[in-house]
Amino acid sequence: METPDSPEGRAVPLATFTVGLTVALLVIAKASRDALFLSTYDVKQLPNLMAVAAGLSLAAALFAGRLFVTRSPARVLPGLFVLNALLHALEVALIPSMPAVASVLLFLHLAAFGATTLAGVWAVVNESFDPHRAKRAVAQIAQGGPVGGVAGGVLGLGLAQLGGVRIGLSLLVLLSMLAALTARRLGIMAPTASLRAPKQQRGDPPSGPYLRDLGALVFLISVAAAIADYWVSARAVETYTTDPSLMSFFALLHMAVGVLAFLMQATFARLSLNKLGIAGTTALLPGAALLLSASPLVLPALWAVVSLRATMGTLAASLYRAGYELFYTPLPIQQKRVAKMLVDVGLDRVGTAAGAGLVTLLLMWAPGDVGLAVVLGVTSALTLLLCAKLHAGYIRALAASLRSGSVSLEQSDVFDSATRRTLAETQGLDRNQILEEIEKMRAGQPSTPPPAEAPSIPPMDLAFDDQLVGLPRGVELLRTSAEREDPVLEAVSVLRSGSAAAMRAQMGRPIEPEWAPLVIALLGRRDVAHAAVGALRRELPRFVGQLVDTLLDETQPEVVRRRIPRVLERCSDQRAVNGLVAALLDSSVQVRTQSGLALLELTRRFSDVRLKADSVMAAVRLELERAHNAEQRGTLGANPATWDEAARSRVQQGVEFCMIALSLVLEREPLQLAYKALQGQDASLRGTALEYFETVLPEDIREQGTGFLRAVSPRKPKRATPELVAELLRSRSA
Repeated sequence: METPDSPEGRAVPLATFTVGLTVALLVIAKASRDALFLSTYDVKQLPNLMAVAAGLSLAAALFAGRLFVTRSPARVLPGLFVLNALLHALEVALIPSMPAVASVLLFLHLAAFGATTLAGVWAVVNESFDPHRAKRAVAQIAQGGPVGGVAGGVLGLGLAQLGGVRIGLSLLVLLSMLAALTARRLGIMAPTASLRAPKQQRGDPPSGPYLRDLGALVFLISVAAAIADYWVSARAVETYTTDPSLMSFFALLHMAVGVLAFLMQATFARLSLNKLGIAGTTALLPGAALLLSASPLVLPALWAVVSLRATMGTLAASLYRAGYELFYTPLPIQQKRVAKMLVDVGLDRVGTAAGAGLVTLLLMWAPGDVGLAVVLGVTSALTLLLCAKLHAGYIRALAASLRSGSVSLEQSDVFDSATRRTLAETQGLDRNQILEEIEKMRAGQPSTPPPAEAPSIPPMDLAFDDQLVGLPRGVELLRTSAEREDPVLEAVSVLRSGSAAAMRAQMGRPIEPEWAPLVIALLGRRDVAHAAVGALRRELPRFVGQLVDTLLDETQPEVVRRRIPRVLERCSDQRAVNGLVAALLDSSVQVRTQSGLALLELTRRFSDVRLKADSVMAAVRLELERAHNAEQRGTLGANPATWDEAARSRVQQGVEFCMIALSLVLEREPLQLAYKALQGQDASLRGTALEYFETVLPEDIREQGTGFLRAVSPRKPKRATPELVAELLRSRSA
């Protein structure tokens, strides 16, 4: 998380100011443009000029996008603002003698530079934060837009009273130069945004279904906005006929939109992103447009159209902007820079031109409000469907970002069964035992086998346990029975003898039901556990029931129960599957973890196995509830930074179990990549991973588990074995 002293934290206020200043520039410029054009030309000429402006805007977007790739947005943006100031100065000079030329020049000027400069500011912001931090930063930075809209509206209203368009354009010259200075400073404070993008690999074009969907979203939103703009302009010229009155009307409209957008952004942006997600927040704009598209038919007056346009403008400047900008965060820099200008500016202008073309056709074939309402409603409905598709695309883009980053899954990483089973079998070895073995190796002594975890089996001169019902208690009776060549008693004698070699030899034979419980019990001995696993796997279909019963019996030794899943993972019998799923709720985290790993292996081996997602998610919720209860009891502090090593280890175990369980019901590879990224040293990839989890997890799990995910400690770099041995020897000497 960025702090006020971090580069990202210092960049947020400046980025907020830069966004606000840029929006204020656009509001004043648009109010001046509309007033100058509508007082000079007939409103029916507006769609034609909008179409020409769209073509110019597309060309400008392509040119600016190329500059952004070769030089970076942070370096190009100040120059765009300076050129913007020079053009406004030219327009001021032309208004007294050639107002018609000045109005067309201003219209085309805004088409080429208005959206380009704003997209450039957001491009700098987008490259300065990873997807997770961007969700918080963008929600704050986007507040600058509504504030700028209010400021621009107030200034436009005042300038309209003072002297109209010419005074407004004169102020824009000064504000554009100020924007150039702040853009330059923003590029310095956000150093990651100043980096030149890496060269793109051949055969990897900056396109694909996700970018096509983003382009379609912007296109449809622009079509709807163009229709609404014409609608409100047509109604305005029926009421206001002079230059100052028109400028005052549009200034008031933009000011009202700015106030409402600021309140909306400050109050609901973060809540909407958390509850509705990025796609849901973005969909609020077309949803509102669809609902209000028929309002001018019900209330055929200027204020009905104003309400429609104000609602669309409010959402566009607040919640839509906060959601839409986040769609770009998972993309590589190369794709992001090209797509940002092409989509945000180029397709926005193409959509505006298409909207203008639709308006022209409607004026010819279906004049009136009905045709406008129908086209706006259909466009909004299509946009809603597209937002739902973009949600899945965003998840895929996050996964692709994880795959293309520095995170990679190796054979022994994350949830690898072999690694975790080795840990399950060797758990119990402590530091002193390792040091003793190293000391013996240095002295040239043979290494001794590790001691058994379970208590030693009684020698043959002792009686059997009372649990062995039906078997003789006395040793002499046992020997007498064995002499009568009873194979069952002979096998029991060997399996209870304590001789590892004899036990292994006996378990190499087919298991009989009478001594199967003894083989299961031998899973608790490290020296013969491997042989017991192999023996039980060979006879697995016959003893699934006994294995599941032992697994779920919490009175049995934990070491036995946590090794049973390794046997069951080779069987697709539904009893084994159900037993392993039930064990996900076990009180022992080791048993839960090993059962989850066994289910991962089982589902990998047998593609026809189906798990009940509700049961698996119930285990995840229970795990999070355990951690939450520990936090409430004070076992865990509210601040992860204060946790001791033992508490952090417990949380780490719980998080790992949740990841294993979630891998059973969610897409496995990106989830495991995201978990590994959390343990890495790359802060940007950690942010991408957190954003992936927050996007794919159900709301209740996301709310309860995000804090524990953030507490996952980065792994220390792996060290070579000789280095570890040397450290142990040094600690031994000390």
